[in-house]
Amino acid sequence: MSFQEYPVSSIEHQVDHHADSISKLKQIQDLLRQEGISTQTIEIPHGTIFKHAILFPYQYTGSEPLVRAYRGINQLDTSLLQQVSYALRSREENADSIQILEHARQEVALLTSQPTYKNLLKYIEAVWPDLTDKEIRRLQEDLESIEDDVLSGFSLRLCLVHKTFGFTGGHYTDTGIPPYISVSTDPIEATNYGEKGLMILDLPLSKYEALTGKAKGEISVKGDIPKEWIVAVLPRTTLLNLKKEEQEKDINQTLRVIETKIPHKVLEEKDVEEQFKMIRKQEEKDDLKHHEEDIRDIQTQRIKRLLRTYTDLTPTSEEIMRLQKQESIDAYTATKRALYDILATQYEKVTGRSRKELEEFMIFDTVCDPSTYITQDLYYERKVVTETMLKKLAQLVTYQEMRQKDM
Repeated sequence: MSFQEYPVSSIEHQVDHHADSISKLKQIQDLLRQEGISTQTIEIPHGTIFKHAILFPYQYTGSEPLVRAYRGINQLDTSLLQQVSYALRSREENADSIQILEHARQEVALLTSQPTYKNLLKYIEAVWPDLTDKEIRRLQEDLESIEDDVLSGFSLRLCLVHKTFGFTGGHYTDTGIPPYISVSTDPIEATNYGEKGLMILDLPLSKYEALTGKAKGEISVKGDIPKEWIVAVLPRTTLLNLKKEEQEKDINQTLRVIETKIPHKVLEEKDVEEQFKMIRKQEEKDDLKHHEEDIRDIQTQRIKRLLRTYTDLTPTSEEIMRLQKQESIDAYTATKRALYDILATQYEKVTGRSRKELEEFMIFDTVCDPSTYITQDLYYERKVVTETMLKKLAQLVTYQEMRQKDM
């Protein structure tokens, strides 16, 4: 339910809204005082959603153009000043707070500036000892799906960005592989995500992931949001029954008041789009350059994993090389097909059925084409062998062997 759906039926409710806003204001002021941050509080004349704004001593001294963004606030505690990406968080089951993985900041920064498979593995190595069992399982699943998508032709950058979209609402206690934190260049959208308030941010252009860059809408920030780049925090009233037009008018009026108090300049909307477009163009070239190396690195890792998984079936290096040459395929595909051949031979031996019958046997699973998102049935076909297929085929062979013993 969005905040505008809650009815305000009396003056008493409106008084409650104001009191709630004052309570949130005091909470934030107390927190900032404890953190030793000197701020200025201003009143928003005729404000409905926001009645006050806390202005921060903005400290960016670089030469890069600045892009304004907004982030909804749902916690009024120290997390307000610790806005970090999913990749820098870990949380015990049912815990109310997170552990910030400070020692992995360098790996996350490297991954966002140079999103390659090698750098992804460096990040995983850095955080692995600090993750819970549940987080490790999810990390392994995410890594496998990213590898699949890269092998299907997608850039690793795009894969990481797509993982961010799986976190609806961007809750502070969410953890995961994306090295980004979500904000919005649309203040209306960000307000709707923040039950407790709104944060105004002016970040250097390079701090944003250009692939998600837009003048209006959700956008990803690389790594973290340093508190020095917070412009203002606005505690909000409780949920109100404002119409969309009233909501937009009220928020825009609030922002105009704050604008008069901010001395530095940010990029205009039209310039934001143009700047991100230029960066994307260059990054696409960089990603293309890295893509072949990423594929080789993933294939090498997967070959090692396959040979560790199927130790009792391991094909010889000579057999793999023979298949590579004979079928004009890469080493990873050759390894999968070699393992398929061994398992298929075992299946034929234990069941008395032919290879042709096996290839016409449908797996109770489907496969999704990542370029079209169309699913299709999966069969035990050698030419399209996957790791999932090998796993299912190994299980099928084991089942048939046990069945033979019981007969």
